[in-house]
Amino acid sequence: MIKNLLLVFIACLVLTACTAETPGESSSSSSSGSSSSSSSSSSSSSSSSSSSSGQTPVAGNLQLGGQQYQNQCAVCHGDSGEGSTQLNAPSLVGCSVCNNAASLSKYIAQYMPPVGASAPKACAGECAVNVSRYIQETFNTSSVSCNDATNPSPSTFKRLSRLEYSNSIKDLLQLPQAPNVGAIPNDPSVYNFQTIASVQSVQASHISGYLSIASEQAEALMNAADRRDKVIGCDYTRAGCLDTFIPRFGRLAYRRPLEASEVERLRAFVSGQSNAARDQFVLALQVFFTSPNFIFRVEVGNNAAGLSKLNDYELASRLAFALWGQGPTADLLDKAASGALASVEGLRKVAGEMLKDPRARANMTHFFEQWLATNLINAPVEKPENWYTNIIADMQAETDTLLGDYVWQNKNFLQVLTDNTTYLTPGLADYYGLPRPAASGQAITLPSSSPRANTGILGHAANLFAKSDGDLLAKRGNWLRSTFLCKELHLPNGITDIINGKFAGFTPMEIITERNRDPACERCHAQIDPIGLVFAPFDRSGRFDASVRLADYPIQPGLPDRAGARVSNIQDLVRELAQMPEVGQCLADRLFLYTRNHLPEQGDQCAVNKASGNFRATGNQFTALLLALVEDPSFRNRVAPAPETNEPEPQSNIVNLAQNRPVTTSSAQDGNPGSRLTDNNLNADSRWSAQTYPQQAIIDLGLLRRIVQIEAYPYEDRAYKYTVEISRDGTNFTRLVDRSKNTQTGASLTDLFAPAEARYVRIVVTGATGYTGDWISFREIKVLGAAP
Repeated sequence: MIKNLLLVFIACLVLTACTAETPGESSSSSSSGSSSSSSSSSSSSSSSSSSSSGQTPVAGNLQLGGQQYQNQCAVCHGDSGEGSTQLNAPSLVGCSVCNNAASLSKYIAQYMPPVGASAPKACAGECAVNVSRYIQETFNTSSVSCNDATNPSPSTFKRLSRLEYSNSIKDLLQLPQAPNVGAIPNDPSVYNFQTIASVQSVQASHISGYLSIASEQAEALMNAADRRDKVIGCDYTRAGCLDTFIPRFGRLAYRRPLEASEVERLRAFVSGQSNAARDQFVLALQVFFTSPNFIFRVEVGNNAAGLSKLNDYELASRLAFALWGQGPTADLLDKAASGALASVEGLRKVAGEMLKDPRARANMTHFFEQWLATNLINAPVEKPENWYTNIIADMQAETDTLLGDYVWQNKNFLQVLTDNTTYLTPGLADYYGLPRPAASGQAITLPSSSPRANTGILGHAANLFAKSDGDLLAKRGNWLRSTFLCKELHLPNGITDIINGKFAGFTPMEIITERNRDPACERCHAQIDPIGLVFAPFDRSGRFDASVRLADYPIQPGLPDRAGARVSNIQDLVRELAQMPEVGQCLADRLFLYTRNHLPEQGDQCAVNKASGNFRATGNQFTALLLALVEDPSFRNRVAPAPETNEPEPQSNIVNLAQNRPVTTSSAQDGNPGSRLTDNNLNADSRWSAQTYPQQAIIDLGLLRRIVQIEAYPYEDRAYKYTVEISRDGTNFTRLVDRSKNTQTGASLTDLFAPAEARYVRIVVTGATGYTGDWISFREIKVLGAAP
């Protein structure tokens, strides 16, 4: 029977794949963007661009802004605004800060170029306005003109997540609790969200898991008489029961009416496998729960290609998964069939009713746990004082309950960051060192003396708890910016090895000092370390440590993303954060991702921006934000992915500027001259060598260039100690890379830094670690930067 069922699954999968669009991989990101601009402001006359949506016209000179962008910004953000993960330069296509001209130009003026960049003057005034307009009209046209003629980004073939699969089976089989779906592999995630279509797939392990769960649940249903009769709807032993069951249950499982041919094929299949009524129902349930029509959300609409409008059942299904995290009920399908969802008013009415259902509360709880990553908490190996068995669940419940208060009571959602009320069990109160509540889960007001007072969800252990090992300052700072501001720093490939070699033997305080001073590290750490420092008095397990003094750290606490913010503790931080409009914009971005199952791309920015505007207009009501996303005209449409092409990937504009450039050295061994450093030959017999320390080599790039990375290739992988300095004139040098304490070995040593301008690059070698000889030998020095 299982073999036959597997063949049915594979056949259905092929059939479904032919009638729906093949999944495509999304390549765009909605991370907040910025323009890395570094030259002096240019004088230009301002012009304006009108908007069909009635938005404030965008000021600035478009042509001049394009020139300034290409000269100053493209090296990091790309000619097409695509961004660079290696340089931590986010995409400017559909970025959350790019939809508002005033905000974007202000951001450019205040934060560009990034910390550590070598630039004569920031791009302020008219320069920032010009570049802002260019970014908007070139990379973010949907943010300039928004109307109801929507053209959303392409939809991909969506597989149910483990949670959606579990919720749907629970509802279909009327189970008291969700079934165990551990047999299905874990879902991949994007920003910890596990509903993203582009990263999902179906492997052999998925198929075996679906078969196992379907068989187990079908057998369990047939053994539970009361529940069985409710689900089947008739006495399964009576003639004709199977004939009524298949179309009725199939409509719920497939989220649409079955065609007559589908009903007949399934009835003939199960009848042909067994004459026993019980076996026929078991097999029918197995087919339903392993069918691609159940496992995948099929959306075709009225046109298989291009832009199409979803039919009523597809719209009901999309609405159910967005608000409930599961398939539609019979009642919702009936409303779809009656045309209740056809109008904006009708959909709004139905959606409002759905939000009153407990399934909506449960689904939004899952959203918040994935948004805040509280679902990733694991028990520490060494248990702290007052630890107990169910404490992680109590930590999660504390945050979930407070969030629920703000969502379902229509409060100002951003005040959840500064609230002074919490919900504790006696055990969690002991863990915090607070008085025990009279009853578990009772609302209590934190005393003003508590370090958690007025810190809302950010003072909860669930959010302070280290979600993995690592540097807490950098980790917590990066988590906060990513979660609340949609600004995340990504570690370039190989950076961990570089850091380990550069800071080997340093104390934690020395590491913090150096990385906020070293140009190769400062650009990133200046954005996240001041935030992470605010949380330093809370240890890895979320417990407050009164012995920690922020004044002992070599940096100051702060919120670099908010100009003029005065932050000295966690209370200051959350108060400033709650006043930033970027938080609401980022929340809209992440809620779109969760409910639409893909990152918002350029075509989706109108929906995200309008939802964010509705959020603000209603006093930051979360349900208003959610309803705005499902009421948007784009929610009714789908766009088929474009056919895949074999076009080559765009070439990077970052090249080795030192290749074949002249080199001057302080000394060189006969046969191993300095010219070998730039000959693009990494073989051991092509090297520069000199005896005794120190020695130096100066590479002349010919013209002033924008450089972003140095790669050194030591002979025999030696751990040389050296510095790299840059100069415009060959006389005045500025240190860019400091490996004077280097202990890292390897075929190559790489240092990334904010874009810097230089014509001359000087490497000064002062010693080595682990090598006792006095020969200095490098096979190559690469200076990477913008192509001429």
